[in-house]
Amino acid sequence: PLWSNLANVRFRMQMVRDLDALGEQFIFHEIDGKGQLFAAFNGALAGQLQSYWLRGSIYGLNPENSFNVITDSTVNNNNTIALGQLNASINVRMSPFAEFVTINITKYLANVNIPV
Repeated sequence: PLWSNLANVRFRMQMVRDLDALGEQFIFHEIDGKGQLFAAFNGALAGQLQSYWLRGSIYGLNPENSFNVITDSTVNNNNTIALGQLNASINVRMSPFAEFVTINITKYLANVNIPV
């Protein structure tokens, strides 16, 4: 049980590394008053998370309930802008791993219908 979520810990480390590298591309960009930089940053981060979702590392039927990226005024306000910060808050649902596989086999007589 102590090791059951080790793969998710490693995946989180990979996400931090990948998203930090992506964020470095935005260093020295001007923070505009229209929110265009925040939107571009959001799109870049969401694109990376979308690739994780496509490969099945982020859990959910669709991207909307699997992850979200927040770069609006809740994380980028006048104080953070004055400090020259570009912030994002990311929420993800990591896919669980199958630790055990259980297969139940029921034997039926040849003259009995198998339940559907």
